[in-house]
Amino acid sequence: MSDKTCETCKHADFRLSDGDRHPLGYCRRNPPRLSSGAVRHLFFGDDQEVTAAGGFPQIYMGDWCGEHTPKDSTPEPTSEGEA
Repeated sequence: MSDKTCETCKHADFRLSDGDRHPLGYCRRNPPRLSSGAVRHLFFGDDQEVTAAGGFPQIYMGDWCGEHTPKDSTPEPTSEGEA
């Protein structure tokens, strides 16, 4: 099993929990987005009042993606004056 899961990623924010068995959190790798239901309602909706909802993607500790960044990673040092 890979250790590149949301549990070990620095972009994961696990402040919420779904009971004690399945900690629920948010991925903060990218800015918040509109949910697909909100987008569909905004652009293809009806005559009802529209309320857009957005947020960070919800994740569980065992989830994974292709942009995993270890919690202990540090940015590459940059040299000033490089072109």
